[in-house]
Amino acid sequence: MKQPIFIILGCMTLLLLTSVPVQSISISSTPLIFKNTTAMVLTTDYMESSLATIDVSEPSTLETDLVTTQGDDEIKYYNGHVYILNRMGHDRIDVFDVNDNYAYVRNISTGPGTNPYDIAFLSLEKAYVTLYDSTELLIVNPSTGEHLGTIDFSEYADADGIPEMHKMVAFSILGMKRVYVTIQRLNRSQFFAPTEESYLLELDGDKDEIIRSITLTGVNPTTAPIKRGKYIYVGETGSWMNATDGGIERVHLFTNEAEGFVFTEEELGGNLVDFDFYPKFNGVVDTFLSFAEQFFGFTFPINYGFALISDIGFNTALVSFDETTEEITSLTTSEGWQLVDLACSKQGDVVVADRTFEAEGVHIFHAKTREEITSEPLAVGSLPPIHVTFLE
Repeated sequence: MKQPIFIILGCMTLLLLTSVPVQSISISSTPLIFKNTTAMVLTTDYMESSLATIDVSEPSTLETDLVTTQGDDEIKYYNGHVYILNRMGHDRIDVFDVNDNYAYVRNISTGPGTNPYDIAFLSLEKAYVTLYDSTELLIVNPSTGEHLGTIDFSEYADADGIPEMHKMVAFSILGMKRVYVTIQRLNRSQFFAPTEESYLLELDGDKDEIIRSITLTGVNPTTAPIKRGKYIYVGETGSWMNATDGGIERVHLFTNEAEGFVFTEEELGGNLVDFDFYPKFNGVVDTFLSFAEQFFGFTFPINYGFALISDIGFNTALVSFDETTEEITSLTTSEGWQLVDLACSKQGDVVVADRTFEAEGVHIFHAKTREEITSEPLAVGSLPPIHVTFLE
């Protein structure tokens, strides 16, 4: 292994950063420990939504139907608060305090007809919100709900005038705040079919400016971009009517080049629905590994990933992939659009949302062994699950 001193320092840093005391709160008079194994699950029937939490290391530690919102939602967690993005027709973000029994804190209006899709946090006082039906990226103060400004994305739109800004990843590297935003560019007059190009935009989070656009190898990025070492990974589905035209792509953080697919949809076995990695790194550790990988030849010794895929008939499946060995393994399948979202924890727990009628719930897998921990889907409330995230 090259440069062993850097590996030792990295391991020491990782141990220091992961040795954080957990926080105990009370929900419905039942103490619940929030730690890196606590998953939050958004459930919905598309008319209303609800929240559930589960400690995947102790699946019996479960709280369901915590809050109720509209039916077309996304969910994000940041600094002790849950942000539920109420999308088309509602155009607001509801904020709940995890440490106060999910008490309602405020709503952040995004404006009529804007359709908020994602929120990326730069600090307690600043966050970006993608607006799917607008040409402007919204800047807000998440602690007050105040609007701080916008960034014009209109030059990246296709012929229908809307760029379809989608998902984001935000991080700081050497004191510089960076936000990467996926731009789908779909043709609304053709049932949101992909156009000839999609982009990944890099933003300066201090100046609120677009630094550059990166043309992706594929089109229609549908998953949240993931910062991992010196790369940004982007999931590109392409056309949902073609299960071989997309994949998982790497974009080089230092050269700003799209390097092509690490795994194609043809290799994965279908249209890409979602993906995530284990192990997970962030903060100082991720910054350290970015430079160790780029300048000192370090490579990740463990490089597992998990992906949800769909065939043309919208039957879904869970597969694992190893970027080092290029091995792909099928883990479970479902008839119909049932396996819809996944998330990996820092500890190596993989949670998969399953909407199978009368058997809805979440599956829990172990990343290292690829074995399912749950014998059957774990029910997470009165509604079927749609989104999963970890409180970390």
